[in-house]
Amino acid sequence: LFSLGYPLILLIIALVISYLHFSYIYELFENDKRFSHLSTLERELSFRTEMGLYYSYFKQIAIDSTSFIQGFLSIISDNRTEAPTTINVLERFNLYPEVLISLIYRLMNSQGMLTEVCYQIDRGETMTPVLSCEGHKEPTYFYVTSVFILNGLLLGILFLFGTYLSKSILGGIITTFAYVFNHGEATRVMWTPPLRESFSFPFHVLQLFVVTYVLQQQQTLTNTNAIKSFIGYIKKHDQSIDIDSPQNLISYRHKIKLLLLLIGSTILYMLPWQCK
Repeated sequence: LFSLGYPLILLIIALVISYLHFSYIYELFENDKRFSHLSTLERELSFRTEMGLYYSYFKQIAIDSTSFIQGFLSIISDNRTEAPTTINVLERFNLYPEVLISLIYRLMNSQGMLTEVCYQIDRGETMTPVLSCEGHKEPTYFYVTSVFILNGLLLGILFLFGTYLSKSILGGIITTFAYVFNHGEATRVMWTPPLRESFSFPFHVLQLFVVTYVLQQQQTLTNTNAIKSFIGYIKKHDQSIDIDSPQNLISYRHKIKLLLLLIGSTILYMLPWQCK
């Protein structure tokens, strides 16, 4: 029971830490921008410099296009960004997160899962009132919330990473506090949600976790026999592989899983990152 309960306890702690971190960065963002008191246009204008560019592509796919397919095609054949040249902005600006978020937005909205509450804000005698809507049906809310959920999970992953390295929950908690105490130097997601680093950094930490896990196995994937076995598996070679051999401390199938895990985490890290 302890062997089953310990991972469950770790998972619960990680989820609690993730939620607290999500709430913390959301509150910092709200205090900085007064996001909930802005009109829709003002919220969009709060995304300065290239942040507004990234958000505009999300809005183009999720709101402005009649369908997801039409929106997706419009960004892979775009003649507005560098007019009159037609370019693939999906590849140019690494807009894979925006494509995924817009797809989720359309799916949830079509199922009636997104709501909003609109009200008029009186901003004093010198300024006209504005209509402000809150709720995740509002595209700006949905977009920044998606970013903050991902970065909330970042701290949960760091807790699990620290626990794994130290083999102690205390080590994971110390890792969590170390990140929080250096929060201003560790991330700027609460000020600049749409930047590529906001999507890539959580997966970078996940990749470090996976690399550490692979390296701490009793036999690494750099072993020549392991690579030959993998190639033979892909080519469906007749060569017999003794999976239960005492020389192979990691089973053949486990090596394949480790390799796929490493490849997957690396792809998730590199896709959002602006590396060109």
